[in-house]
Amino acid sequence: MNAIIGMTSLIRHDAGNKAKVIEYADKIDISSQHLLGIINDVLDMSKIESSKYEINAKPFNISSVLDEVYSVFGATMSTKGIRLTINSDAVTSPDVIGDEISLRKILNNLLSNANKFTRSGGRVTIFASQKQMNEKSSILHLEVADTGVGISEEFIGHLFEPYTQEMSESGGRAAGSGLGMAICKSMIDLQGGSISVRSRLGEGTTFYVDIPYSLGKAAVK
Repeated sequence: MNAIIGMTSLIRHDAGNKAKVIEYADKIDISSQHLLGIINDVLDMSKIESSKYEINAKPFNISSVLDEVYSVFGATMSTKGIRLTINSDAVTSPDVIGDEISLRKILNNLLSNANKFTRSGGRVTIFASQKQMNEKSSILHLEVADTGVGISEEFIGHLFEPYTQEMSESGGRAAGSGLGMAICKSMIDLQGGSISVRSRLGEGTTFYVDIPYSLGKAAVK
């Protein structure tokens, strides 16, 4: 909010300088999107803590969600010099019944986290696979790996707690609400799934997610 207020003031001051106004407007847009993300996280966490967050199961296509997520984060990471790749060849029955919105939020949080803590020249990879449990149900398995700064062993035990953030190398905390991982875990738990993490400082982090879904009509034989 301080950034938005500051840039707005500068626009008024440099109203006659078109290049400066465009630069300030771009920064306002970035700050606004960041603020909106924090507000949405707080609202989601509030619903979860008050048991008012509802899982809305509807037919959707897993591959379409992955493609759309790639189109957004692939471009964003590319500008930072990070290579994003997605391998979903092992998703054999992409038409499922489940909460598409929560899957998008889970992927968005995991990729935002990977983007934030991976430096230029690094890589972020999503591997998606699917295990069919019976003729009507399957489990989506996701591995989201990055070559970022990693997470200390001490902090991993607190990673999924609300409002927690690890200190950075410079002694400060990363920008954000500290809610992303807590929201991911809560949404996954509500669907009967699981999330775990492996990480080493300086070597990167991998999140492992399993979410059960009913198979869509097209997938049921």
